[in-house]
Amino acid sequence: MTPGDEAYIRRRFAAAAIEPWPFPHLYIPDVLPPDVYRAMDVAQPSEDAWSDAIRQRQLDRLRANQGRFRLVPAPLRLRLANLPPDQISFSFHHRDAAGELALYAQVWRDRFLPYVDLIDGLLLDALGVAAQASRGQREMSFCAAGWAIKPHWHGDAELTNALIYFPSEQNTRAQGTYLYDVREPAASGAGSEFDPQTIGGAHLCEYAPNTLVAWVNSRHSAHGSVAMPDDPPRRYVYMTTRRV
Repeated sequence: MTPGDEAYIRRRFAAAAIEPWPFPHLYIPDVLPPDVYRAMDVAQPSEDAWSDAIRQRQLDRLRANQGRFRLVPAPLRLRLANLPPDQISFSFHHRDAAGELALYAQVWRDRFLPYVDLIDGLLLDALGVAAQASRGQREMSFCAAGWAIKPHWHGDAELTNALIYFPSEQNTRAQGTYLYDVREPAASGAGSEFDPQTIGGAHLCEYAPNTLVAWVNSRHSAHGSVAMPDDPPRRYVYMTTRRV
């Protein structure tokens, strides 16, 4: 990372303000230098590569469940060719990446991890929780079209959640992350969903290129996405920190 790139990112955070509703969060457009963002975009798998990795993972799961793939009945193998889309990601935080996207993970770790680590440190400072945090996930995620997430939170172990959006020209801004105003906190437990009856409103963090959205995870930080079957897949860097 060049000194100029670091200075650029620090300026973007210095100019940002905490958005208070429906719960405190950051929304920072143009968070990365444009040339760095373009390089990250180019270094991602193509949509075909993502889809191939999803299919391979589905095959692996089927083999694990069936013992030997040759025992899978022919009709089931035929249906496998038309399995619905899924979500897949690769982690670029650790040096032991494996699996069908390991090569991409290595490139991202070697080229882009310093940028993500800098952003993560700055967002912790901006949200006022740096002293409580330890490093968590660093992933590049691909969510196929029509994929939705119900309003939920991530459990007591996680401290912050953050995304950097990587839309294509075919995506719409409505494919972003929804933050929900809730009247009652969620139940304990990672991945706990919120009762729809307790949701009083929603704020859309638009799915715009090179944009960061981040918040402190709590039983009030209800967030999710909606299903848009006719829209193209979503891609984003996903980061978490954990409570010390």
